[in-house]
Amino acid sequence: MEKVNITLSESALFVRTKQLARQLSKIVPENDQNHISEAIEKELLSRLQITTSLNEYVNFLTSKKIPFNQNKNKIDYADLFPYLYFKMNIEGILPNRQIKHIVIDEMQDYSLLHFYVLDRLFPCQKTICGDVNQDLLTSEMNFLERLQTVVSNNRVVTFNTSYRSSYEIIKFAKQFTANNALTPIERHNKEVELNYIDHQQEKQEKLTKIIERFESSAHKTCGIICQTWDEVAKIEKSLSSYEVTRFGKQSTAMTEGIIVTTPQYAKGLEFDQVILTDIRKEQLSSKSNLLYTSCSRALHELTLFILNDGGETDGNI
Repeated sequence: MEKVNITLSESALFVRTKQLARQLSKIVPENDQNHISEAIEKELLSRLQITTSLNEYVNFLTSKKIPFNQNKNKIDYADLFPYLYFKMNIEGILPNRQIKHIVIDEMQDYSLLHFYVLDRLFPCQKTICGDVNQDLLTSEMNFLERLQTVVSNNRVVTFNTSYRSSYEIIKFAKQFTANNALTPIERHNKEVELNYIDHQQEKQEKLTKIIERFESSAHKTCGIICQTWDEVAKIEKSLSSYEVTRFGKQSTAMTEGIIVTTPQYAKGLEFDQVILTDIRKEQLSSKSNLLYTSCSRALHELTLFILNDGGETDGNI
């Protein structure tokens, strides 16, 4: 690992081009070597037709028809690590050796590329921790195994004990993970409520009763987690007589009351009560990080609305 990081900058294309030019220039008298080396380097770069790592990354995105930030010399956060990968291999980046140890939390929010780049920019020991059951970015079942090959000088800590949710909620949510070691703490509360519905009107009536029950309870927060933003909009419309807050990309802080969002934005949050409004019956028999994450946002109460086979949806469920 240490040897790899020492040569990180030296292995970049531009650095190797300069090294090759210097080597070739040694065939001429010493006084002319610098001039000849510069000329050879310029010619090699011209033939490579590569200007900067940013230009090459933009060209790559364009060739793959991947949308990107059109503002000059600006990239979105999602493009940062792929761009750094290009820069490392084209222009070179010197690794930071002053940092002796890095702790990376929420490892499930990072891709293997994130870890690859971080490991080469910071060649120190690392402690990596998190809950892979909450990974909504990838469906890789062998993520931890592959992580060991990408970042070898590390200590991985997986969280197998759930402290947030009640025993009943984690016992229910555990069916959606492949983690048999997942253990709930002995803090008991209500059993998970499953509402099998056949039509929109039935869903509306039951949802309204649950919301009324929440508003008269001691609970401070109720999270309605929908699988799509279309469902979010429908819930907002059906609960128009209540004060409902949408939590999404533009949100900066959590509020109390009724929050409606999606699993991607609910991850990392917690609610006294959670309602999942658009679950398909077949989802209950499948492994799903999305469902596990949604269920485990609940502290005390969890309710699911499940569409029965052949149920009348009116196109709204």
